[in-house]
Amino acid sequence: MITPGELQDVMPGQWDRQQAIQATVLNTLRAHGYQPVATPLLEYASTIVNAMPNARNRSLVQLVDRDHIMVLRPDHTVPIARLVGLHMRDQMAPIRLCYVGPVYYRDEAGACVEQSQIGVELIGESSESDATVLHLLAEVLNELKVANWLIDVGHVDIMAEGLDYRYTGIPPRGDAALTDAPEDLISAIQACNSPNVVPNRAIVNDVTYYTGIVFEATGPNWGGVLATGGRYDGLLAQFGPDRPAVGFCLNMNALMAVLA
Repeated sequence: MITPGELQDVMPGQWDRQQAIQATVLNTLRAHGYQPVATPLLEYASTIVNAMPNARNRSLVQLVDRDHIMVLRPDHTVPIARLVGLHMRDQMAPIRLCYVGPVYYRDEAGACVEQSQIGVELIGESSESDATVLHLLAEVLNELKVANWLIDVGHVDIMAEGLDYRYTGIPPRGDAALTDAPEDLISAIQACNSPNVVPNRAIVNDVTYYTGIVFEATGPNWGGVLATGGRYDGLLAQFGPDRPAVGFCLNMNALMAVLA
C-alpha cells in the first residue's frame, strides 16, 4: 500500500534527525522565554476560513463530523490566536508562545500535503518588536548551522508594487528597496543591521491576516523557503482582546533537506 497524496512515512534515521533539529530549535526558543503550546489537529472550517478568507475549500483537507465541517489545520497561527482568546485573554502582554506540529493542505493538483513546522508567536508587542523576532530567527538558523542563510523582508503595503518594480524605478531588493518604504520596514532592517537580513519589495504572500512586515528565510543549498513569517495585528480580535502580534514558522521538511 502507498501513502495517501503527498504524505510520507518517517524512517528511524530520519526520525532521529528530525528530533535533533526540533530539540535545537525548541531549546533556543525556550531560552528566550517562549512557552510551548499545542492545539488540536482538527479545527472547525469556519474558524479557519473566517480568519483566512484565502483558504478556499479546494486548499483545505476537510472532514465531516455529524453536522460540522472540520478541517485539518492548514496553519498554526490561527489556532494559537483562538487558544489565546479562549484561555489567555487576561494574561498580561507580552505573551511568548512556541509550537511544533504538522499542518495539512492540498497542492495545486489536489493532493494532500503534510508539512512539519516549528514556530513562535510574540503577542502583545508593537511593530518595534519586529526586529526582535527577526533576530530570533537568525539565531535559530545559526544554532542549526545553516550556512549562508538570508532573510528577505518585505511589507504588505508594497507587495503588489514589488511586482511592478520595473515601472516604479525602485530596485526590488537591497538597500535601495527601502526608498519610500513603510517606516516599520525601514526600522526593522536598520535595527537588524545585518547583511543577511535584506529588504525585498518583491516578496508576495497570500496569507490575508498579515498587516505589516512579511519575511522568508532561504539557504543556498535549498531551492525553497526555510521559514516564513510576518506581523498580523488584528487577527487576535477575532477570538478575544485585540492585540498586535508577529511570528514565524520553520519548515521542518526543508530544514531536513538543507541539513542532510
